[in-house]
Amino acid sequence: MEEKKVGEKNKDNYDLEMDHYYPKADYPYLAISIFNLVPSCPTCNGIKEEIRDLYFKHKLLSQSQRDETLSQFGNSLGITPEQMEEVYYGARKEDKHKHKRPLSKFINDIRDFLDDKDQDDFE
Repeated sequence: MEEKKVGEKNKDNYDLEMDHYYPKADYPYLAISIFNLVPSCPTCNGIKEEIRDLYFKHKLLSQSQRDETLSQFGNSLGITPEQMEEVYYGARKEDKHKHKRPLSKFINDIRDFLDDKDQDDFE
């Protein structure tokens, strides 16, 4: 039997990944413990990163700030509000082809959740 290394693709094109159960940032001493590692698939790790990125984008600029940026640069760049949102979030809010874009429904669900929250609710 062929030996596999963590992160190496196997014949079924599945990556073997390990993730920290307790976050390294909050529990630095557990970062090197083998007991803090759990098997994880690339999709799950990617989703975790997407949520983190969407959260930071939401904290970075409010909707009014994004609208202001669009009003200042939209005409000169020739982009629509929908295109601006796609650039900002990586998915269109009202995309008829959501099934063709990876994680677009997921991204929009998280966006809806974040839009319903006040930015000061997150610390």
